[in-house]
Amino acid sequence: MRELLSWQTISPLIVSAVVLVSSSTSDLILLLYALRQPDQIAVELDSTMLTNRRKLLVEWGDCDPAGIVFYPRYFEWFDACTAALFALAGYPKQELIRSFGIAIPMVDTRSRFLIPSRFGDELTVETTITRFGRSSFDVQHRMLKGADLAVECFETRVWTGIEPAGPERLKSRPIPEAVLRSLSRDDA
Repeated sequence: MRELLSWQTISPLIVSAVVLVSSSTSDLILLLYALRQPDQIAVELDSTMLTNRRKLLVEWGDCDPAGIVFYPRYFEWFDACTAALFALAGYPKQELIRSFGIAIPMVDTRSRFLIPSRFGDELTVETTITRFGRSSFDVQHRMLKGADLAVECFETRVWTGIEPAGPERLKSRPIPEAVLRSLSRDDA
């Protein structure tokens, strides 16, 4: 499938794989293709950000009486996908907490629900970091049902230290350069 799009159209669009070819005009040609890859592998959507792909199967218990996924389940899945991205980068959640005294709580989230998911549906979630701040970062999750975007979620999380006075006391800390490199693939 080939489409000619303006830069304004491309900027919010992230697809499972994108090859950008520059042209002499302000347009870019996008070559889109479906990826058939195993669960939880690294895929680069662009040359700088690490992306994790995770396959999910909607179970009976994930659904509400209307037969569609109960919306809080999406947020549980997205949280697990963020943890999987960090694990892929070499920073499993248990290690962040145990060895480094770090947690990455969510401070903001929003989602767009575009296509309902039902019992037995196979879904693929693509997770990537879209922005780094001093101690905060934005995560984007794209849930695909086949080739179609079903749900899109955006999170802001904060790199925080767990204070010795108690785990309920968190204080933001600068994100270490090694973590930034691992998630941005600058070291690749």
